[in-house]
Amino acid sequence: MSADGPGPDVMRAPPQRRCVVCQQTAGKRGLNRVVRSTEGRVLLDRTGKAAGRGAYVCGKPACLGAAGLTQRLTHSLRLRMGDIELRALATELNTLMPDPSGPAMAGSGR
Repeated sequence: MSADGPGPDVMRAPPQRRCVVCQQTAGKRGLNRVVRSTEGRVLLDRTGKAAGRGAYVCGKPACLGAAGLTQRLTHSLRLRMGDIELRALATELNTLMPDPSGPAMAGSGR
């Protein structure tokens, strides 16, 4: 082991994040990131790389539609969102919810 840190043969654990609603821990790519941009706007960060303060929400319909979701996001992002921002964010989050009329989930038919 050198003074610069672990050697190149040491594998690092993948980054873990926590859903602000259900507190489930998952890989960074397994959660949806909501970010407060440097301009102060609240956006759904589909790339996971946007600059700004982020909060994570899993894709479960119960979490995306939770009554306290906006309060938890405002706390995590450390800002107050106006009605227009809340509606825009809700619309974006609703695009993540699975379509109930869509195809059945794999393994659900027995």
